[in-house]
This record gives sequence, C-alpha cells and structure tokens, in this order.
Amino acid sequence: MQHDKQIKKKENMLPQEDTTTQTFATYLAKQYIVKKGLTYGTVPEAAALAEACDIVLTGTDGLNFQIICIIDRESHPEKKFTMTAKEVSEIGKQCLKYAGKISSAQMPVMIHVMEVANGKSGASTRLKNFKKESLFSKCHLIAWSIDTASATVWTNAPLNGRFIGRTMIEQLLREPRAADADLQPAELTVQENAGRPFVTYALLALLAAVFGAELFYAVQPSTGMLTPGIRTLVAFGGLNYSLVVQQGEWYRIFTAASYTWR
Repeated sequence: MQHDKQIKKKENMLPQEDTTTQTFATYLAKQYIVKKGLTYGTVPEAAALAEACDIVLTGTDGLNFQIICIIDRESHPEKKFTMTAKEVSEIGKQCLKYAGKISSAQMPVMIHVMEVANGKSGASTRLKNFKKESLFSKCHLIAWSIDTASATVWTNAPLNGRFIGRTMIEQLLREPRAADADLQPAELTVQENAGRPFVTYALLALLAAVFGAELFYAVQPSTGMLTPGIRTLVAFGGLNYSLVVQQGEWYRIFTAASYTWR
C-alpha cells in the first residue's frame, strides 16, 4: 500500500523581495525551485536537516529523491553545518523509501550540503570528507562551498559537480539577477516505494514471448544466431514502407518492434 506524505515545511517561507537585495543563498534556492522543480521544506525523516540549515529543499520525480541543505553565511557568518556524515547518512537511509526502483535496483538518495559565504569560509576543508560511506551506499552525500565574493564554487562531487548543478551555480554568480517572480512554492507529495514493478515484469515477459514466437514460428531461416529473418519480422507486424503506404496497413506503425523500410 502506498502512503502519501506531505513535505514538512518550516514556518518561514522564502522571502518575496527584490532579488538584488537578497542573499545569494535565498536567490539560489528560488532558482532551484523554478528551474529544477524542487520544493521548500522536506519530509519528516529529514527534520534534523531542516533544523541544521537555513534553507532546505526537496525534489522527487518518482525515481530520484534529493534534499538540498543551504547554510546562509552571508546572513549568519559564524554559522556552519555541524552534522556529521554518519548522521546525515542515517537520515538518507530512512528516506530511501521515497526513491524508486528500476527492476529490483534501488535508486539512491542524494543529499547536498551547501555553505554560501561572502569570502572564504573554510568549508572545503571541513566538508571534503562529507561523502557516502562506501562504494555501494545508496545515500550519496555531496558538499559545496560557494564564495560570492570571488564567484567561485568548490565541491567534492564526482567530475567536479559538472553534471549535478555546478554550471548553473556559476552562471547565477556571474550573471545579473533575474527579477523575483513572486514565487509561492507548491506543496510536494512524495510516496513511499510501492513494491515490485509488476507492470514492467509483464512487459518484459510479453516481449520475450514475442521474440520466442518469432524464432519458433519463423517463416524463413534466421539470418544469424537468434536473429529472425526479414520476412518473419514483417509477418509479426514489422514496419514496411510498401505495406504501410501502398497497402494501407497503418497499424504497423504502432505494432512494429523492428522495421524493413523498403
């Protein structure tokens, strides 16, 4: 049975004000909401993260689940992220039920910790070992340090974070700020993983059955090992130009798993 859980929000929402006067942490959070579809707040299992940071964002698409924790050191210069990697990993494990599965493979939970400061903060030294516990861990921890004074970004993410947001952050640091769209984040509902993907299993079984029938009931010898001949593929609904255009067998556009377009 699926259990819907609403994102738990902190009492204070992201401020609606001129973006030129906002701290970069607030501006960055709004950009994540607009461009990446994240929502302000988090699930109950991650309440400790919400208490440890100034802004917490959560996103899910049914498969991937991520939490972004932002420390606004422009507003609070002395504030640091104090939770240990082990503590955050335990939270990530509790949140795995919100991530999906592909076949039987569990998709991971990704937790980002970002410290945003006007100048060097030492976060790159403190957080460089803030990462997943082992190679096979399903909770990925990633640390970021953003220096608004020099417009530089540090992260311990693989490939220097190029594929998980570094480029966007650097662009936001360099470019003039966009106007505030008076954004009101919507409620986000996440679901615990419902179990095995039986529909996927059924589709795979159907495809395997059709492939077996193509081999067993072949109307011409195979052209190679486990490779049905062209006449066999056409007999089983393969796409063929003459049959579709000249003889009007348009259904082949929807039934074809293969084609001989000639």
